Amino acid sequence: MLNSLPEIFFVLLAISVLSALFLLYPRVPLSFVRLHIGITLLPPLAALMVLVTTKETIIYGPWWLDSLSWMLVLFVLTIGFIVQRYSVRYFLGDSSYRKYFALLTITTTADSVVWLSNDLRLLLICWGVTLLGLILLIRLKKEWSVARNAAKQSGRLFAIGWLILFGAVIWVTQATGHWQLSLVLTKSSLTQLDLWERTCISLMLILAVVIPAAQWPFQRWLLNSVVAPTPVSAVMHAGLVNAGGIILTRFSPLFSGDIAQIVLLLVSSVSVITGTGI
Repeated sequence: MLNSLPEIFFVLLAISVLSALFLLYPRVPLSFVRLHIGITLLPPLAALMVLVTTKETIIYGPWWLDSLSWMLVLFVLTIGFIVQRYSVRYFLGDSSYRKYFALLTITTTADSVVWLSNDLRLLLICWGVTLLGLILLIRLKKEWSVARNAAKQSGRLFAIGWLILFGAVIWVTQATGHWQLSLVLTKSSLTQLDLWERTCISLMLILAVVIPAAQWPFQRWLLNSVVAPTPVSAVMHAGLVNAGGIILTRFSPLFSGDIAQIVLLLVSSVSVITGTGI
């Protein structure tokens, strides 16, 4: 039973996405949303069971299953469930009622898969879906020009960040010959990278994550996103805005005390001072 818990989790995650898509069908009564929210509670419960019963790291196919992964998945999906439960009455009567719950479910699901990904191709795809879902959530009130403009600004920055991450992934995989993150980060693989290559890839990773993390000097998109409904702002912090640190944690063996870490320290320091001042 314990060994099958990850499989049960992925099945429940797929069911929650199917439930979200089913909700989009106009003939489905709006009361179904309560059943849908109940379904979205099942994956975080399964993630909690895996977290408390499994201690070792499991590399299985495209998946990297360890305590950090399951903890992040539990956090993201639990926040997603709480926000959806809160939104049942908050959004009642809104023209985008069905679309909101579907987008929220798909966004948090894609985000949770990012943290479980060992295949860098899967990580890139799911991270792109996560960012796209966030853009669409910011644009939810599309009849409001301010929301459309905020979504455009966020979309441009997110696209730049994703492309930079894409470039870093292509570089490191071509240099090491592996798409699996667990193989890329082994000592034998990292020795194939020259010092300047590691520095450049690290700088690209830093730039790719400080944009969606709304760190200086890219904080303006987050300030403008306040036009989005209140629950959307909550979801932004459910493994989205704070995702930068987690991605850097995953790629931490690439960093070796060079200039990239100094740049990261400077950017984060200015961000902290700016945020405190604001």
